[in-house]
Amino acid sequence: MIRPKNAESANKSFGINYWSTCAEEGNDIKAGTILGSSDDMFFVSGQITLMTNTVGGTNKQNNRDRILAYRNALLTHGRIVTAADIKALSFNHFKNTISDVRIEKGTRKEISLKAGFSRTVDIFIKANSVEKEKLSTTEWDYLCESFMKHLKSRSSNVFPYRLFIEN
Repeated sequence: MIRPKNAESANKSFGINYWSTCAEEGNDIKAGTILGSSDDMFFVSGQITLMTNTVGGTNKQNNRDRILAYRNALLTHGRIVTAADIKALSFNHFKNTISDVRIEKGTRKEISLKAGFSRTVDIFIKANSVEKEKLSTTEWDYLCESFMKHLKSRSSNVFPYRLFIEN
């Protein structure tokens, strides 16, 4: 997100081209980091400040990840319907940072006094401790949040999902 420092630039639009060859190494650059431009790049300002942490960079897929992505595409066709679809999406999304996924039916107490209990779909993810140590807490939180967002957008389930992390 770009925010101009002065009010006269408020209605101007900006086009940004960027790239990175560092993949996962480029993740978790903190917000507020000042980026300098190289000599062949011309900006109005000589410095750019990051507004958010960098996330989402991934390395090239290995054979296991390719098989999971292919299996996910064949089985689900982009939809999440069954518990097997949720498991496939989990392994495809978290890659080797998790070692096991369990899907169970659950209940939760509603906030309102008249609602009582409601049914849920509980997802228990067992983290791979060796791989999880390589991630920062912000990267892990981003992975979990993006997983839930992705799951809710592709799911046809009427019950709410709950995510539980087991170490």
